[in-house]
Amino acid sequence: MAKDKKKVIGQLEQAFALDCSIPEACYYAWIHKDTYYDWLKRDATLSDRFKALRNKPVLLARTEVIKGFKWNPELALKYLERKRKDEFSTKKEVNNNIHIKEINEEDLED
Repeated sequence: MAKDKKKVIGQLEQAFALDCSIPEACYYAWIHKDTYYDWLKRDATLSDRFKALRNKPVLLARTEVIKGFKWNPELALKYLERKRKDEFSTKKEVNNNIHIKEINEEDLED
């Protein structure tokens, strides 16, 4: 792998670690999207690596949310209400199936 390509891949990794979109990452790395897709076709491990890196911000956010439970019990409860709805949710899901009957002209004559 050429040194320049290694540098570009490093820039793509940085961008994806910030959960950038593909166009944003390509802009940051200063490559065309076609080049990006060509590289992915030739090296499937790159695609897996980039996808994994895009999860990094989510994991960091989860970590901060969990840390915040200690100081913010309302946040902890809100988390439980969303993650364990059956046990902690204050809202009850309602099934709003509405059945619509088609009306014919004969039905209107009565």
